Amino acid sequence: MQNFFQDGFQLVYKPELLREAINFLQKGFAWDQDKNNRIFKRLLNQNNEMPLAAVCIDKGEIAIGILLFYQGWSEVEKKHIINLSAWYAKDSHRNMQVLNFANNLTSALYDKIITNYTPSEVVCKILKRLKYQDMTVKKKTIGFNRGKPFLRIASFWKFISLINHGMTPINFTDGEQEGSVKGDLFFRIDLVKKFGINISILNIYSKNNIIKVPFFWLMWMIIRYKIYRINFHLKNEKNFHPNVWLIKNNIYENFIYPSNSELTLK
Repeated sequence: MQNFFQDGFQLVYKPELLREAINFLQKGFAWDQDKNNRIFKRLLNQNNEMPLAAVCIDKGEIAIGILLFYQGWSEVEKKHIINLSAWYAKDSHRNMQVLNFANNLTSALYDKIITNYTPSEVVCKILKRLKYQDMTVKKKTIGFNRGKPFLRIASFWKFISLINHGMTPINFTDGEQEGSVKGDLFFRIDLVKKFGINISILNIYSKNNIIKVPFFWLMWMIIRYKIYRINFHLKNEKNFHPNVWLIKNNIYENFIYPSNSELTLK
């Protein structure tokens, strides 16, 4: 089944077009072939009634693409949840075409909750024009940061337990296939290249409003993976931060944990 809209927009259900969409995104984001294959396999294992991606086709070629990860069913909202990931457009389609694409995508998913856990500054501006809202999540950063101050350590001890009361986070990507790993505290490591060397960002995600991780576990992670920044994400309904996680089509539920989202992909 393919759903067609105006301006060459369509939702992707068939494996053939999905492969084309992933290849297009691979070229745009410079992914390796292993990541390409893992994304393809993961999306094919999703609910076959849900769209796998969305594309804009112009003159027979994909000009804009985005992946759609199925997160499951919200018992609170009584809706399916779709996660937006890896949005890319050709240089020739980065003006009104991008806005039209976002509008078509939002309209196509009108009956589903839409989430975005990795929005860039530009994407935030576009989606908030379409009435996407901030999730009630607070993000605290420790370590080197692009903004000022460049080194943040003041809040370090708020998230650390020196005795054995802290909860050791579970690797988010261990439950990649079916979201099978259960728990309240997860982590993932994102690799980046800085100053010509490979270094890592440690992201820790809590389903609650408290994070306490064991001190020695954190020190071991920092040394083993050359961690230069740690991002803590926790639920906070009163003092949440803007432009961290976005949500659309929700009424009662303002925090959707990123289970089965792009963040669980290795």
